[in-house]
Amino acid sequence: MPAEEIPEDVRRFLFEHVEGYDQLEVLVLLRGQTGRGLSADELAGASKIPVALVDTALEGLCRTGFVERLTGQAGGEHRYLPRPTDHVETIERLSQVYRENPLGIVKLMNANALERVRTSAMRAFANAFVLGGKK
Repeated sequence: MPAEEIPEDVRRFLFEHVEGYDQLEVLVLLRGQTGRGLSADELAGASKIPVALVDTALEGLCRTGFVERLTGQAGGEHRYLPRPTDHVETIERLSQVYRENPLGIVKLMNANALERVRTSAMRAFANAFVLGGKK
C-alpha cells in the first residue's frame, strides 16, 4: 500500500494526535496489549527506544487521552485506554496499516512534520509584521 493509499482517517489522526515516531511505536505496542499495563522499561525493550523517549511519548499520549497511567502500580505502568472512544477504530486501522506498510506511515509522518514546521514558520513570519501589537 503506497503512502497515498493510507485511509484518510488514519492520515488525519496521525497529523492531529501523533507527534513523533516514539509516540506511534508506544501507542501501537500498548494497543496490542489492550487491558494490560506495561512499564516504560518494558516498552523501551520491546520498541528499542530509550526509556527517556518512551517516558516523553507516554506523557504525550496520556495528555491526549489515548493512554492512562495505572496509579499504584510499581514502575509506573501505562495501558491503552482511549478516552473518549471516538478514535478506537482509527487506531485499530493505524495499527494494521503500520504493520502492513511501515514505510508508508514513516513517509506520511515525515510529511506531517514538514507541514508543521512550515506552518510554524509562516505564523512566526506573519507575526513579525503585526503592527501596533504588544512589544
